[in-house]
Amino acid sequence: MTALDRVNVASCVLLFSAFLVAGCANESDAFEGVEFDVAEVLSPVDTLQFEADDAYPIVSVKSIVHWDSGYVITGAVQAHVQLYNYDGSFRGAFGREGDGPGEFRLITDADVTPEGQLVLADAKRRVISVVSAGGTLDYEIPIHGTRVEKVRAIGEGRYLVAAYEGVPGYSVYYTDSTGVPRSGASRVKGTAKGYRRAANEQYIALVGNTLVNINRASDTLTITQSGHAELRVAFRAPDYSVRKWPSPGSLKTGKQMREWQSSQTWIAGLFPMDDHIFGVSYYGPEDTSGRIWFRLMFFDVQGHPLFATRRSSVPVHGIFQGRIYSALVRDDGGAMFIRYRFDYPKDVARANYNAPHGSPSSASPRDQTP
Repeated sequence: MTALDRVNVASCVLLFSAFLVAGCANESDAFEGVEFDVAEVLSPVDTLQFEADDAYPIVSVKSIVHWDSGYVITGAVQAHVQLYNYDGSFRGAFGREGDGPGEFRLITDADVTPEGQLVLADAKRRVISVVSAGGTLDYEIPIHGTRVEKVRAIGEGRYLVAAYEGVPGYSVYYTDSTGVPRSGASRVKGTAKGYRRAANEQYIALVGNTLVNINRASDTLTITQSGHAELRVAFRAPDYSVRKWPSPGSLKTGKQMREWQSSQTWIAGLFPMDDHIFGVSYYGPEDTSGRIWFRLMFFDVQGHPLFATRRSSVPVHGIFQGRIYSALVRDDGGAMFIRYRFDYPKDVARANYNAPHGSPSSASPRDQTP
C-alpha cells in the first residue's frame, strides 16, 4: 500500500465540496442530452502531495506516469524529468537542456512500455527517447521533418505518434524504432490560417483497439478502428466553442482581449474509460473575471455522445493508476494530485449504449494523460 492509498480522504472531500460550490454559481445553457452533476459520477478517493525541490520545482504538469518504483512528472516548460517516491518525496531528476542524446528541449508527452521502459516525446528535438530504469537512455527514435506532440507505447517496439507538420496539420500513425510511419497512418487536416496556436493542439488516446483523436483547429473527432474504415465526425459538446485567433492589432485594449478569451473553451484531457468508452475534459472561463468552469463529456467508440456533467470547478486531466485525477501545482514548487472513483450511471449505459460488453470500468492498462 502506497501513500496514495493511506491519505485521509476527509481533506479531499472538503476540497471537492469547495470545487462544487465554486462552480455552481453560473449554470450552463440547456443541453439536449443526459446530464449529471459531477458529484453524481465522481467521488474523491485520495490525494498525493509531491514535495517541492528548490533545484527542480514543478512549474507545470504535462504528464505523470508510474515508473521505476515511483512516479515520473514532466512539464511543458521543463527540459528534464522529475522522479518521486511513492510517498511523494523527491527522488531526483535526469536530463538537461540540449540537442544531444539524453538531452531535451521540450518534453510534450510521456508513457511507459509494457516492458517497463519510459518513453518521452521531445517536440523541439523531434525525437522519441526510450529510457530504462535509473534514467539510462536506451535509444532515440527520430521523427523526421515533424514536431512530435504525443506518443503512446503499444509494446514490442511499436509506438503511436501524433506529429505536427504545419499545413495541412497532424499525422497520426504507428511507427517502430526507425521512426518511419507504418500501419494505421491517418493525416488529420483542418489547420487553417487564423488558428495559429490553437491549431497546434491534437489529443489522442487508445480505447481498446480504437484510435481516437480530436483536432481542436477543425473541431473534428476522428476514430480509427482495427480492421475498420476511419470515421470522422464533428466534435460537439455542451458549452464547447472555438473561435479563430484574431488578426494582429484587432484587439487594442485589455478589455477586448478579456472578452475574446472569455468566449473560448479548451480541452484539458482525452482518456479511455474502458475498451469501449472514452471521456473528454474541457474548460472555459465563467466571465472576464478569470473564474474557470470544467465539464466532462463521454462517448462510445462509434463517436456517439453518452452523457455530460454540468459545470463545476473540478479540474480533470486524465487517468492515473486507473482513476480519474486532477493536478494542482502549488506556489512552493510542489503539486497535489486528487484521484476520483468514477461511478458510471448504469441507466445511461442501457439507454445509450447497446454494444455487448460488461459494466464500464475506470481501469486502464497504463496511465493515460493529456
